[in-house]
Amino acid sequence: MIGLILAAVLQTPSPCDDCRLRLALASDKSAYEVGEPITVSVELTNIGRAGIMVEHTSDVTGRIDGYRLDVFDDAGDRVPDPGEAAVSLLKSLVGYESINPGAHDHRQFLLNYHVRPLKPGRYLVRCRFGSSLVGRGSATESNALSITVVPTPPERMTRRIADLVAGMGTDSARAATLLGFTGNAAAIPAVIEALYSRSDHVAVSAMDALLYFDASTVQQAHPGCAQAPRS
Repeated sequence: MIGLILAAVLQTPSPCDDCRLRLALASDKSAYEVGEPITVSVELTNIGRAGIMVEHTSDVTGRIDGYRLDVFDDAGDRVPDPGEAAVSLLKSLVGYESINPGAHDHRQFLLNYHVRPLKPGRYLVRCRFGSSLVGRGSATESNALSITVVPTPPERMTRRIADLVAGMGTDSARAATLLGFTGNAAAIPAVIEALYSRSDHVAVSAMDALLYFDASTVQQAHPGCAQAPRS
């Protein structure tokens, strides 16, 4: 056991104290429906003179790797991030990626992991990056990305939920996550059912998905289901 711990320490890259990074944020389109998955692309560029190492873990949100996506409404207020309480953040597989001077590291994340289901309106999104691996010069912030959220026609939301429920047999963990992103009460029963899956991965995904629903709505659908209130 001691040997494994020492090996892990020896393989951890040393911090770089003279590193400079630039962060760029983009999306695949400018308008999305309520509850629709929002994919954003992040490009981290090494503009310093030394090569660096950054984390590439199995965490699909990017949080463990040092990324934070902040969303602001028209009034300039930050929209709460219920995913900060996600159980899945307690466990991930660790990996590293090298970035030479002038090179880029491209990542894609679902913005939905970082924000409660957005209501119709206009929003600004910024990405922050900071890593103890890189050192003092690693903290950087992206450009502001403007997106618009429009109402989802009821029939389309009903169809979206039905399609995701039908997909529970193929990829239950992903389906539960996307059902949570809809924020729609009609999706709650299927997510609660996934809580009782024999797969820990599916059950944890369902538990995290419940964070994106209104707490009182979850309690009404399943009185025995504990969920932290959403701010």
